[in-house]
Amino acid sequence: MGQAQGTTYLISYYCEKEKISKREIDSIFLVIDNSMSLYNPHSLISQINQSSTGGNLDPHFLTVMHKAIQINEETDGIFDVTVAPLVAVWGFSSEKIKALPDSAVLSQILPLVGMENIKLDGTYLSKLKPKTKIDLNGIAPGYTVEVLADYFISKDIENFIIEVGGELRAEGKKPNGDFFRVGIEGPINSTDSQAKIKHIAQLKGKALATSGSYRHYIQYGKERLSHIINPKTGRPIQSEILSATVLTSDATFADGYASAFMVMGIKNAFQFLDRHADLEAYFVYRNEQGKVVDTMSNGFKLVLKN
Repeated sequence: MGQAQGTTYLISYYCEKEKISKREIDSIFLVIDNSMSLYNPHSLISQINQSSTGGNLDPHFLTVMHKAIQINEETDGIFDVTVAPLVAVWGFSSEKIKALPDSAVLSQILPLVGMENIKLDGTYLSKLKPKTKIDLNGIAPGYTVEVLADYFISKDIENFIIEVGGELRAEGKKPNGDFFRVGIEGPINSTDSQAKIKHIAQLKGKALATSGSYRHYIQYGKERLSHIINPKTGRPIQSEILSATVLTSDATFADGYASAFMVMGIKNAFQFLDRHADLEAYFVYRNEQGKVVDTMSNGFKLVLKN
């Protein structure tokens, strides 16, 4: 248990003797932060964002970019890591804003957003527009989980659960033979958008990631703005989905697709799931009558214990 990447993490594992120290875990977080943290002014991503041309990527950054490009293509541009200028102008970066952006400001920023504005050539990332910037916060936590999991496996630890900022992966079993279980937040009643633990999922070598708008937001007067930005409109999402939880084999993809589902809306999200048999999902959303309800794919039901 500890703090890293601006959030908390919790790791539990079982083996005959302790094989991994907290120092080893912290060193992994440090390496990834030095690569992809926007809050570190000296990180590689900060250097690339400050550059007008781009730069060479390290193996971590490169792997995440390849997966981000795949998710971007499969979601028709809904998941887009070039949203950094929009994230900043709406007040969700380290810099505070004095006022909300108007249409004129957004019209200046939107041309900078779009994966067509960057190009990967081997390990080199080219910026085709000097002011285009990258934000990997919608996928990097899931990737961190995968890096930690791979490290545990390399140490011959077969039974573990790793959680970083709500994104997690579990392998193996507990000493009593039970699979690892995690709580899934859902609505307790139809009027409460503050979800609470409603289901228990039993994970068997799977990753789970959740994206939600009911906790991460900025309040401007009567306006409640989600931290998730629609790269098409340049504005915070106004989706009926309050949270999306994705179950798959890779926490990086679970993280990215959960973010994308928030932008898609419930109908399009289920159509997407129908085309991707490797993904399962659970949603908390507000229906046409304004009630807070939940729903899930058939495959997601199979992991629930209640």
